[in-house]
Amino acid sequence: MKQTFLAGGNVLTPDGWVNAHLVVSEGQGLVVERPDPDRQRGLVPEVLDISGYRVVPGFIDLQVNGGWGIDFASNPEGIWEVGQRLASTGVTAWLPTLITSPEDRWQPALDALADRPSDWVGAEPLGWHFEGPWLNPKRKGAHGQELLRTPQLPLDPLFDSSRGVALLTLAPEMDGCLAAIKTLRERGIIVSLGHSDAASTVATEGLVAGATMGTHLFNAMSGLDHRDPGLAAALLTSDAFFGLIADGIHSAPEMVNLAWQIGADRLVLVTDTMAGLGLPPGVVKLGAYEVHLDGLSARLSDGTLAGSVLDMPTAIRRFQAFTGCCLADALHAASTVPARVLADSPVMRGGARGLLVPGARADLVVIDDDVNVVATVIDGLLVHQDRKKLQ
Repeated sequence: MKQTFLAGGNVLTPDGWVNAHLVVSEGQGLVVERPDPDRQRGLVPEVLDISGYRVVPGFIDLQVNGGWGIDFASNPEGIWEVGQRLASTGVTAWLPTLITSPEDRWQPALDALADRPSDWVGAEPLGWHFEGPWLNPKRKGAHGQELLRTPQLPLDPLFDSSRGVALLTLAPEMDGCLAAIKTLRERGIIVSLGHSDAASTVATEGLVAGATMGTHLFNAMSGLDHRDPGLAAALLTSDAFFGLIADGIHSAPEMVNLAWQIGADRLVLVTDTMAGLGLPPGVVKLGAYEVHLDGLSARLSDGTLAGSVLDMPTAIRRFQAFTGCCLADALHAASTVPARVLADSPVMRGGARGLLVPGARADLVVIDDDVNVVATVIDGLLVHQDRKKLQ
C-alpha cells in the first residue's frame, strides 16, 4: 500500500485553516495530524514538503461535456482521457455530461463508464449527467430541437443509478416530467431542473416532486421578473441547490454575487466545459453542432453559448472576484456543496468527499494562494504534481 506524507501545509478543515501534516494511503481514509516530521520521514516512502501551500478538498464538477478536443456526445469513451487530464485542474470527482443526443448514444455512454480501463488513475467519473432530452424547446440553448421530447412512461430501465446515470436535467413543465421526477428519484437519480420556461409555481411542483437542484442558474431558464417569477426565482427562494457557471460570460458578475448572497450554502460551482477546454481559438464539436472558440467562450454560429472553456481553478478565482467572498467560501462551492448534492446518491461510493476530516476519502488538492494547482491526490494516490513547485 503506497503512502505519502504531506508536510507543513495549511489545511482547510470544517473548522477553518489549520497548519497540519497529512498522511494519505492508497485506498484508505484521510489522516490529519501533527506528527513529528523527522520521524515520519523515516516511515513513509514518499514525502512532499508543501510548506507555504494550502491543502483543500478535491474539486467536484457536476457538469463536464468534454475537454481537450473530446466531445462526449460523439466520443463517450473519451471520459477516461478527460478524467486523467482533469486531475491537473484539481478535480478529483466529476459527472461526465451527455447533452441531448439520439437514443442510440445513451447505452454506449453507459457502457463506456462501465468499461473502466485497467490501472487507470485520474478524476473519478461518478456517473453520467444526462442533460436532456426532456427539455423545453423555448429554452433549448445549444441542444438540438429535433432531439427534444417528453418522457415515455413507464421510463426505460436505462434511467437508473445502477446503470450509471447519476443526475438528469429536465424541464418540469413538459408533459410527463413531474411523474418522471418521482420515478427517477425512486431509482436513485438526482433530478435537476433546467432548460425550462416554467413559472415559479410549476418549478415548485418539480421541487416538491423530488428535484433537488437547478442546472446552470439563470441560463436557459425563466428568470426573475417581478410579476412573473420563473425557475430562477423558485430555486433562489427554495432550499434547492443550484449550479452556477462563474465565468463572467454566462452570468454578469452582479448576478453571480446576487446568487451567492441569497444561497451561499446551496451554490455549486460548475464549469459546463466542453471539448474546447485546453484548446486555442478555433472550431470544435458539441454533439451535432460546430462550436466557435474565441479564447474566452464557446458559441454556436448565431452567438448562442454552447458550454464553456472554463476550468475549476479559474471558476473559483472569478467567483471570489465577483462576490468578494473569502477563499474558503469559494472552495466550499467547488467541493463541499457539490458533494452534498450527491450525498444520498448510490454513486457516492468509497467514502465521504468534499471535506478534509479524519476518515474521509483522501481526495485533496494542494494549491497556492492564487488557486494554481500544485498537486492532486485521489483516493490517497498522488496523481498529479507540479514538479517545478514541489521538489
